[in-house]
Amino acid sequence: MRAGPRLGVLAGTYLLLITLGGVASVVLLTTWDTAATRRRTMLIEAEQLARLQTAYLEQETAVRGFVITGQAAFLEPWESGTRDAERLRSLLRLPAEHDDRLAAAWVAVDSAADEWRQVATAVVETRQHADVTGTAPGIDARIDDGKRLFDVLRGRFDAFAGAVAREVATADAATRRAQRLSIGVVAGVFAAALAVTVLSGYLIRRWLTQPLAAIVRSTRELRDGQPAVFPSGGLPDIREVVTAVDGMQRAISEQRDVAIRSREAMEQSAVLAVQLRSELAHELGSYPSGWTVAAGLVPATGVVAGDSYDVSLINVHTMGIIMLDIAGHGAPAAIAALRCKEILKAGLRSGMEPGATLNFLMASDHGLEDSFLTAVVALLDTDTGLCRYASAGHPPPMIIPHNGEPIALPPTGPLLGPIPATWKTETVHVPNESKFVIYTDGLIEARNVDHAFFGERGIIDVVAETSCETTHAVVKNLLERVLEFNEGRVADDVTIIVACRLDESEDYEP
Repeated sequence: MRAGPRLGVLAGTYLLLITLGGVASVVLLTTWDTAATRRRTMLIEAEQLARLQTAYLEQETAVRGFVITGQAAFLEPWESGTRDAERLRSLLRLPAEHDDRLAAAWVAVDSAADEWRQVATAVVETRQHADVTGTAPGIDARIDDGKRLFDVLRGRFDAFAGAVAREVATADAATRRAQRLSIGVVAGVFAAALAVTVLSGYLIRRWLTQPLAAIVRSTRELRDGQPAVFPSGGLPDIREVVTAVDGMQRAISEQRDVAIRSREAMEQSAVLAVQLRSELAHELGSYPSGWTVAAGLVPATGVVAGDSYDVSLINVHTMGIIMLDIAGHGAPAAIAALRCKEILKAGLRSGMEPGATLNFLMASDHGLEDSFLTAVVALLDTDTGLCRYASAGHPPPMIIPHNGEPIALPPTGPLLGPIPATWKTETVHVPNESKFVIYTDGLIEARNVDHAFFGERGIIDVVAETSCETTHAVVKNLLERVLEFNEGRVADDVTIIVACRLDESEDYEP
């Protein structure tokens, strides 16, 4: 049986034990509370019964004193005792009516009290109308009846008090029995839970902990480069883990051999990679008077990137700028970037507008397969500053004046990939003492240790306050700041082009 079902059985047993113990505890505690409530009720009734009997004794004593002396002062205990008796009778009647064993005894007490009360009232009234000597017709007979009925009442009180005492004893015994059972069940559940816990710990150690510890020791040997021997046997789950780790050991050995062969091949192809990188980052030449241009590329990994750019003169007065960013890094992405750059460059040299060159690339054998790229293609009139551009989902280029708010140039179409699309050409003007800045998302999405982005503001802060004569220094400073911002290593390729128009060039007049 696998570890899951076994652990499930242990957990189910534990849960069943706790559930049954909890239910039994609740039932017994409820019984205990009921018995204790019953006992408390009987004790209260016994106390009220004793107070009622005292009230009747006070009334009987007051009647005798009034008959003998005729003094009205004896009627006050008679009247107060009557009030107390009525109140206590109302309190005792309700519990007795709901208890079959006490009801009959209480009815006998209640009826005897009514009979005696009637005779005692008659004796008091007769004595009140007696002459000065205290004699009245029939008073002696009524006094004798009162004594007889009060003796009956006293006997029935004793019988009812005995019944209440027996109920108190029964309730007390039931309370103690429920208390013992409740404590016993709780203790039993605790002992059983402790036993199941100890047993579960032993079984888990035997089934899982010890085999896993052996696997960890063997894995550490494997990490240290030593041949590892993994334990055999145990649960099916453990055997599967052992089989998987042993397979990993063989795979690591095979991959180590492949890595050695790959390193040897990389050493042989390093010169080719350096040449490919130089083609991706075009060497800038001389440009017409009134313009300075600088660019830079920092790959994320290795020596080749998925970014590429080109800045060249299409004719005497027109500068062509290309920047693209292909998803991915390494040699395949770099080769695809180089091919796409050459197609776009050929389109510009054949007289196409920037948007048309992107459409031309879409229809060409670009080698992207299922990948995507973003790109910016621009034609800059070096005399007037007029700029015709097209952007395929690329981060917006910016025109940053020396004094003024930067202008972002939005995309003129979606990013380029396996989904058919078209792109249009837009026209903007680059004023004197302004910088035309194109960059890839690796620059603005660089993050520091606080996960804050370098962002467009990072570019603007570096570029805005510099002169056109320091364009190369600005690009170098910007790339150094990004590397410092990202602690020396960028997560994505970083590329930037800055074309700055000097104040001496002719301005554009629409």
